[in-house]
Amino acid sequence: MEFFAPEVQRPLRMLGVAVCAFVLVMLPVWWSFKIAGFVLAAAVLGSYREAWITQERICRQRTVGFIPGKIDQWKRERLQRVEVEEAPDAPPAETAGQKLEAVQRWLCERLFPWRYGPLKLKLHLAEGQSVLLWQGRNHEELERNLELLDRETGVYEESAQPHAPRADRWQPPEVTPEEPPEKFSLNPDDH
Repeated sequence: MEFFAPEVQRPLRMLGVAVCAFVLVMLPVWWSFKIAGFVLAAAVLGSYREAWITQERICRQRTVGFIPGKIDQWKRERLQRVEVEEAPDAPPAETAGQKLEAVQRWLCERLFPWRYGPLKLKLHLAEGQSVLLWQGRNHEELERNLELLDRETGVYEESAQPHAPRADRWQPPEVTPEEPPEKFSLNPDDH
């Protein structure tokens, strides 16, 4: 099993939450603010998307506040192509509101790259389904992920051709519907 970049270092994130909790406990404020601060720190530092590939499947799991969610899985044979999408740069800010929005976008892209990053790695499956596997802002991580996908599945970024079905897989026999009789009767003597 190989993880797509970035690999999540849970101990480092949990240490960050522990430090935040210690700071919040030491602050002379109401307990309700301390609890809210601890929950906010856990939500910010403990929320991420993680993806990995096994011999049979490509898997993705979202974790929110260190609580892992359901694991989404797709068979490797269903993978048709890989698409890299890059969000266009925003136009230059002219008004104060646009400048504030640009600062907010910049901050979100750095704090939560797995949610707001301009680079996206999408998988297109045989049924026409599109799956967001990775999102971020680091081109090196994107290249590592593409290299991992290429090495493990053989699907290139440029390829739009579906894979040929494997010959060793069992295929159900083709069944043709029977022709109905010309004259139909429920009486057994008529047959």
